[in-house]
Amino acid sequence: MNAKGRRPGRDTPRRASQPRAERAHCLIVCEGRETEPNYFDGLKREDNVRQRWNVQIHTKPSTPPEEVVAEAVRLRHAMGDWDASRDEAWCVLDVEGAQNRDRLLQAVTLARQKDIHICLSNPCFEVWLLAHFVQTAQHFLHANAVIRELNKYWKREFGRDYEKNDNQVFRRLQQWLDQAIKNAATIWEGHPWPPDQQQAEDRNSSTEVFKLVQRLLGPPEDCS
Repeated sequence: MNAKGRRPGRDTPRRASQPRAERAHCLIVCEGRETEPNYFDGLKREDNVRQRWNVQIHTKPSTPPEEVVAEAVRLRHAMGDWDASRDEAWCVLDVEGAQNRDRLLQAVTLARQKDIHICLSNPCFEVWLLAHFVQTAQHFLHANAVIRELNKYWKREFGRDYEKNDNQVFRRLQQWLDQAIKNAATIWEGHPWPPDQQQAEDRNSSTEVFKLVQRLLGPPEDCS
């Protein structure tokens, strides 16, 4: 005991623990009303995502792609604690068809100017869902054609048709997530695309969603 009759260490203030590192913001703006936000809402609840990122998901449905990018810029500016050195904003867009190409290129140009990341799916987001089951660069005329192909696997695994408003879409597909990343990345990076199909807006079918998923699952480092 010391001179005051207290045991060493007793009644002495504890050293404050080091504060946990703040999570980086990841702002995701989708043009899809249901499927995309449902999928990313499930993904953001994963422990390894929650530990690294504060994910905020917004939708801007039924608008041209450049307006989706403009919405991401607006939302980012509205976040007072945004740190450009580590926080990221992403737009999830569908290519849909050649008739949208000019506006899509406007969106891509604006995103580059404003430091917004874009991941495109050609022709639609369901190509990413399909990648959970199969590696394919099959050409699809439109989104309904992708969904018909997706249903071959969806019915086999879940005994039902795929539904865009399924709020359990991530949970259903979670067991194949690593496979989806591998399949989508292999098609994007390794498929022998012809010279006139070097950009995402020309690569039917392909998806860049794997890039965003990898960012969320991995450490928040600089990405291209």
